[in-house]
Amino acid sequence: PEMVYFNGITNDSTLDDVLTKLGAPSKITYYVTIYNGKTTISIIQMRYNFRDENNTGYVYFTVDRMNLADGTQANMVHDIGYAIDIPGK
Repeated sequence: PEMVYFNGITNDSTLDDVLTKLGAPSKITYYVTIYNGKTTISIIQMRYNFRDENNTGYVYFTVDRMNLADGTQANMVHDIGYAIDIPGK
């Protein structure tokens, strides 16, 4: 199903979409797996801290290279995780 997350980020959003809509992340982690001399997995994970009147926490956007229906590839959001800080913990 079509999901809209934060600031208009959807499951069809690209790396450029996230950076354009949310700006620079507070942390970037890059993972790569090489098998038989070829890169088989290349993932970027971006952390965005947030704070509002009730909560603080962070959101992680995981971006991976995806094959599109037209045969091209793009860096697409494929996973979003978040955490809300619990006061006193």
